[in-house]
Amino acid sequence: MANSRRMNIPNQFRFFLFIILLQLPVVKIFAQSSAEDSIFYTKTIQNALATYYRSAGDQSRLYNGTEYAGYPFVFTEGFPFFLSDKAQKGSIIYDKVEFKDVDLLYDEMTGVVIFQDERHRIQLLNERISGFTLGDYKFIRIVNDNPGSNAPSTGFYNILYEGNLRVLKKEIKTSRIVNSFSQELTHVVDVKTYYYVKINHEYVQITSQKELLNSLSLRKKEIQRYIKSNKLSFKKDTDNLLAKVAAYYDLQTK
Repeated sequence: MANSRRMNIPNQFRFFLFIILLQLPVVKIFAQSSAEDSIFYTKTIQNALATYYRSAGDQSRLYNGTEYAGYPFVFTEGFPFFLSDKAQKGSIIYDKVEFKDVDLLYDEMTGVVIFQDERHRIQLLNERISGFTLGDYKFIRIVNDNPGSNAPSTGFYNILYEGNLRVLKKEIKTSRIVNSFSQELTHVVDVKTYYYVKINHEYVQITSQKELLNSLSLRKKEIQRYIKSNKLSFKKDTDNLLAKVAAYYDLQTK
C-alpha cells in the first residue's frame, strides 16, 4: 500500500481527488482488506486522474514542472533560446503523451524546455521528454549512461536527417561578461555547435568534411563528386551539406 501512495499526483489535482473521494461510499473505503485497499486506492487514483485530465484538457500535464526563473540580467548580444527569444508553436512528447500546437521555448544555455501559456513559463522535467518540435525543427532526447562511449552526452539534439543514417546537431550556449565603455557589465551569448552521424548503430562526431568522408568510406569518391557538383560547403552551410550527403549516401547504399 505504501508504494501505491507514491504515485505522481499534480498539486492542482489533489483538490479534485478530494472531491472525488467524498463521493465514494464510506463503507466501501474502510471495509477493504490490506491488499484490496491497495488495489482499490490505486484504481481510484487512476480513474480520478483520467477524469481530471479529460476535464482540465490535455495540456494540464504540462504544468507538472517548476516556474521558469529566467535570467536576472539582459543579454546585449544574442539570447539563450533556440532560434528566438519568443515562444514558438510546436509539439512535445511528455510522459509518453504527445501535445500538439503548444507554445514552447528551448533554453540552450541550461538545456531545458519551457512550456508557456498566457501567464506562466513552466520549466518541464527533462527526463519526461522524449522529443519535441519547434516550427519545422525536430528534437529528440538522447540518454547516455556510459560517459566513455562515443555517443553524444545526455541532452536534446536537433535531427537534421533521419534514415539509415541519422544526423544530429547540438548547440550549446554560454554567457560571457564584457566590460563596456560605460563601465557597466554587459552579458553576451556565445554558441558552440557539434555534429554527430550515426552509422551502423554507432555515433561519430563530425568536425570537418574530411572526417565525414572518412566515416562514409564505402562511398567516399561518389560523395566527393556529389559535394562538388552540388556546390556544397561544410564551412558555409554545414547543416545543409550533412543532411544532403546523408540522404545521398542512403540512396547509394540501398
